[in-house]
Amino acid sequence: MTDPNNLDPPIKIPKHYPTSTLDKLTFLLHNVADQLIHLVIEYNGHLDFALLKKAIKISLDIEPILGCKFVDHPKNPYWIRREDLDQIDYCSLVESVNIEKKLREFVFEDIDPTKDPLFQFRIFRSETDTLCFKVNHVIMDGGGIKEYLSLIINIYTSLEKEQSFEAIPNISGSRGFDQVLRKFGLFKKFVLFLKNRAPKPSWCFPWSGINKTNKNYIIHRFFPERFRRIKQYGKERGATINDMLVTAYYRAMFKIVKPRPGEPMVSVVTVNLRSYLKNFRAESVCNLSTGVYPNIAYNPEDSFDDTLKKVKKIMDEI
Repeated sequence: MTDPNNLDPPIKIPKHYPTSTLDKLTFLLHNVADQLIHLVIEYNGHLDFALLKKAIKISLDIEPILGCKFVDHPKNPYWIRREDLDQIDYCSLVESVNIEKKLREFVFEDIDPTKDPLFQFRIFRSETDTLCFKVNHVIMDGGGIKEYLSLIINIYTSLEKEQSFEAIPNISGSRGFDQVLRKFGLFKKFVLFLKNRAPKPSWCFPWSGINKTNKNYIIHRFFPERFRRIKQYGKERGATINDMLVTAYYRAMFKIVKPRPGEPMVSVVTVNLRSYLKNFRAESVCNLSTGVYPNIAYNPEDSFDDTLKKVKKIMDEI
């Protein structure tokens, strides 16, 4: 029998948390960029709504930073744990025959990290369920979403099997670049710094001010069969899906901007730094990405394959 006097005391969840460099940088851009990241999952059946809400509540204790709001202090911004967590509805359910309309309304609703919950789930229910997750970029990136949803799935599955799930707060995991940089020596850090400095932009979109009221989203679906064909096309040429998307982006921008032939065009591609970490996982939910800058010269005679070869060569070097 366990002696209650020998049990470890529960871990106390701190009230304040430091911001990482990327937290601050992302927040600085909140007036000029759309800071919402969305994920939509379609199911064949129905989710257990009550169980999902319970899993989310448990996750807020496992990753306490998610139960915070951003404090925009002029000298040293920080995260502070919310005192109204029990009153916040992090997950809602909407029944409708017009899922597309309701989904668009949901993704258009902004999240202010200084006031609102940092993320929201919503189940759109008809004959089947569609789950939409949206989060403010200040707290996590795409890699962070994958890690957080993996946690939600693990909790949900355990609860579904009527198994207990121990909610041990993650209060010591790093949310900054240090968890990556400690893997490299000083010289390697210097080389990476020189290699990944942002070059001077060589093209741009017309500036239309910082008013975000007219923002819009275009939804483009790649159905499984088409995605498999695209993936196979790239595989036959030694290219990744990311290489294919960058190539398509360049060719679309060439058509829109119409640069001079031979003019090098710089773009930015996000790189997930978790690839340098053990098990490809960060120590906590966070932003852990950087940008690399492929530079492709425009040639009006190039085919898609020609552009893909140029993109692949640069991305392989990165």
